[in-house]
Amino acid sequence: MPTNTDTMPDSKYEYDFGPKYEIIDQIGSGSIGNCFLVNDLENNTQKVIKIVKNPSLWQVLKRNRDLILNIKQPNIVKTHAVDFINGTPCILQDYVEGINLQELVAQQDITLNVCLEILRDVLF
Repeated sequence: MPTNTDTMPDSKYEYDFGPKYEIIDQIGSGSIGNCFLVNDLENNTQKVIKIVKNPSLWQVLKRNRDLILNIKQPNIVKTHAVDFINGTPCILQDYVEGINLQELVAQQDITLNVCLEILRDVLF
């Protein structure tokens, strides 16, 4: 759900996340929606904003917001917010440099044992 483009600064992106976040780049898109690398101007840090396009998924995320925000596991990216940012339903997370799991699988011949190790690291 893009915001009104008449009030947006000059940008090649259709989204405006307000005065707190400055879009650096669109870094992905998928089943959840578009994913942007942003500068958090209040904390001088880079974060990721994932736009949630699916209304059913948004309802699930809202219901489980407290659980999602309280996950503290070294192999899971920290989520800071499941909320509307400047009128757009979003997930705000830490930015972690490197490749994602999909890219890792595409680059290498991943064995079942490696997949199970990754799954174990995420779960425990």
